[in-house]
Amino acid sequence: MKRKGVRRVYITIIFISILLLLPVNARLKTIRASAPKTLLYIPSGKYLKVVTLGYENLLADLIYIWSIQYYADRRLVSRYRYLEHIYSIITDLDPAYIDAYLIGALIVAQEGEDIETAMRILDKGIEANPDRWILAVNAGYYAWLDLHDYARASGYFKKASEIDGVPPAFKRLFAAMLAKAGDTESSLRFWREIYETSEDKDSRRIAEQHIYKLQVGLDIAYLTETIRQYRVKRGKSPLSWEQMVQAGLLSSIPLNPNGNPYLYSPATGQVENPHGNFF
Repeated sequence: MKRKGVRRVYITIIFISILLLLPVNARLKTIRASAPKTLLYIPSGKYLKVVTLGYENLLADLIYIWSIQYYADRRLVSRYRYLEHIYSIITDLDPAYIDAYLIGALIVAQEGEDIETAMRILDKGIEANPDRWILAVNAGYYAWLDLHDYARASGYFKKASEIDGVPPAFKRLFAAMLAKAGDTESSLRFWREIYETSEDKDSRRIAEQHIYKLQVGLDIAYLTETIRQYRVKRGKSPLSWEQMVQAGLLSSIPLNPNGNPYLYSPATGQVENPHGNFF
């Protein structure tokens, strides 16, 4: 009992000492301007984790609660300067603190307009919690909507899609990002995998639509290139698909995924998908 009592006193002293460094409650109004500099002197989360004697989660909660109060004050123009440091302390103390990663990234991305810092915060969370798809999904959204980096976004959505329990919608996002990144063939393969393996009717329906659209796009690109090759070989445009079959450039009349012949205009050289398609 004595040992437990000493431990409680020791922990209390530690918490009070830490809180004295932070501008909370009554002290918040008097030291707002100096708060960012003060924060630099808070030991790293890894050091604090050692000295808290097993109460690191409680300390992480205290700093997290304070951070919400501090970063909600719009009058503090430079408050984002040390945000990554503060949330690094919190997540060092409790690496499984998912809300801290999400909120820290949200604050710095939306209020501080620093997407790369938000991504670093989420990357740390993903590394520490590889089984939590919500972190990878959030990073994917920032890469997609804020950075317009579709290849990067597809990487995050791919990570999320491989985690057990992820909603089907995020698997579909991975396939969609592949297409936006220009990797049409990989996107088509993944949509087919979704169609073949999903038990969700909506997922299968959406996958079928994307498979159709991507396949048509690939077909038209291939046929357009084949027509170009005919021109190079014969010095003129083909008049019909039959001429291209006779030239050995096509094995048969090209059909869309529904089995309808693609339309070809000798006058313009354009290839089109026929009416009455999937949609």
